[in-house]
Amino acid sequence: MSKFHRVFDTQQLFRQLLDSMSYAASVKNVHSICNGCDYAMDLYKSTQAIAISLLDTDTSYCVYGDKNIDEKMAMITYCQRKNVDEADYIFIAYDNQFELAHVLEQAKVGTLIDPHKSATIIVECNSCTAGKTYRCKGPGIKDTKDIKININCDWLEARNETNIEFPMGVDIIFLDKNYNLLALPRTTQVERI
Repeated sequence: MSKFHRVFDTQQLFRQLLDSMSYAASVKNVHSICNGCDYAMDLYKSTQAIAISLLDTDTSYCVYGDKNIDEKMAMITYCQRKNVDEADYIFIAYDNQFELAHVLEQAKVGTLIDPHKSATIIVECNSCTAGKTYRCKGPGIKDTKDIKININCDWLEARNETNIEFPMGVDIIFLDKNYNLLALPRTTQVERI
């Protein structure tokens, strides 16, 4: 059985997620919270912990490209499985990270009346602290902030196109194998440098 506490650890992780969304482009290490979370899914322990923290019977999810993970997640969270274009939360496992741009094109972005009815994409990448450099600006960032993300796809153009009509758009949470978490809310403007 997992050493991850479904009440106390999920609350701690949720606070870290909120902090990461509020102070966009800041890297948080969640090792101390997520290291004990192991539900025998082919996902990072931090991804599994985020799924347990965010998913419930009132939300929907899609695990992009992996039916085995999808079935296990449904049993653990009691959450509704939906297609990628209908899901509230979309999980992209490490082996499918190259699909991020494709997922961004399909994810729901909400409407002008209900922008909150959009998707949050959780993607496992190679690193949240090394790789290509991007410059971020927007709410929660003083002036600008440079970040590095190592992911096996060219995702930026698709993200910027998806988020062009604010307040509609999607939020992205990047996770790496070292338990680093990096959130890019739809309000954050990102460019490659």
